[in-house]
Amino acid sequence: MGMINIAKEWVLARWAERTTWDGGVIVGLSLAWIILGDLIDWVAWIALLYGLFTLVKSENLDVWKK
Repeated sequence: MGMINIAKEWVLARWAERTTWDGGVIVGLSLAWIILGDLIDWVAWIALLYGLFTLVKSENLDVWKK
């Protein structure tokens, strides 16, 4: 039981650190790129176009009616 408690304490200590979250995000994105490949390219282009659209559009919907 001692090794399990030591491992649990280690994991919980790392869980609270920002660098653990950074590493997890990097690993997750890397795995997604490796597994999904070309699909991620399409998603990135769609996200870029939507971001540009939201950047230039007005929040005032009356502008679009003119």
